[in-house]
Amino acid sequence: MKNLLKLGQGPRPDLMFEEEEKAKKSDTQPDGQKKKIEFEKGLRTVRKEAKKKAREDKKKQEPIEMGRKDKLAVILAFCELLLPLAIGVMAIFAFLIWFLGKFWLHVW
Repeated sequence: MKNLLKLGQGPRPDLMFEEEEKAKKSDTQPDGQKKKIEFEKGLRTVRKEAKKKAREDKKKQEPIEMGRKDKLAVILAFCELLLPLAIGVMAIFAFLIWFLGKFWLHVW
């Protein structure tokens, strides 16, 4: 199987030499050893990928420190979301107080 990381880099003599050596080794080894070697290579790559993912996850889990501008932006965003809601609730209560005072409570 071709190493996909080496594709697109043009012909390099050192890579061609490695492929030729691998081909020679694979021709001289029995099938059982070939499968064993390929299996071990697969295990190594899986372990490398797992280590790389663990490192990336560790980097992602580091706490993010917010700067002064970031904190201000978060406060502003919450105000933009909550202020219209608060104004709406107060308007509803003001309307209810006006409506009840005008049409219902004056009877008492």
